Amino acid sequence: MENVEEIFSKIFRETEQKVGPPPAYKPHHVLLTLFILHKSGKPVGRYILMVRLGIGEASARTLLKFLTNLGLIKSVNRKGHVLTDLGEKVVTKIMEKIVDIKEVKGLKNITLGPVNVACHIKNTAHLIKDGLKQRDAAIMAGAKGATTLIVRSGKITFPREDIKIGEENEEVLNRLFNLEEGDVIVIGTGDNLKEAENGAVAAALTVFSLSNSR
Repeated sequence: MENVEEIFSKIFRETEQKVGPPPAYKPHHVLLTLFILHKSGKPVGRYILMVRLGIGEASARTLLKFLTNLGLIKSVNRKGHVLTDLGEKVVTKIMEKIVDIKEVKGLKNITLGPVNVACHIKNTAHLIKDGLKQRDAAIMAGAKGATTLIVRSGKITFPREDIKIGEENEEVLNRLFNLEEGDVIVIGTGDNLKEAENGAVAAALTVFSLSNSR
């Protein structure tokens, strides 16, 4: 059986496409699928994933086949898919860095869209420059953009400037996440949950390489 690091490499490493078109799903779709199955506690059907991920039926089938072939998921009596024991181990490893992905309500004046989803990333503030890379990745994934925040000197601030986000916004994020010094919050924003989730996860994956996680 392959170890977790080899699995990461196959999931998230950009590989050359020798023949034919590239798959219609992206690494953020893979990661989001694993989180959805982890949080569900019951089988999740293909059509639910199609709606959540914003991909077509053919792409969903290909994505599920890919994860099945890696041994990360399995089908349960035509009810949908669940994580295997190996899949749970992989998600647990991922969550050492990307701790959680949650919808956030009540933020004021720091995001662009009506729906916001935040990824809490552990101890990676030193990898953040100005948040532009995360914003661009979110837009490429179909979101309106992304807001990147870091925990510095016990406060949640924007990366390049010592600008606080306001006490109300801090209270909202601190209620949702157990934030510590050096952590990062990447907030994907969009017109709906699908856009915001995809944007948040795509932005989070720019922060570090999961294939190098140990």
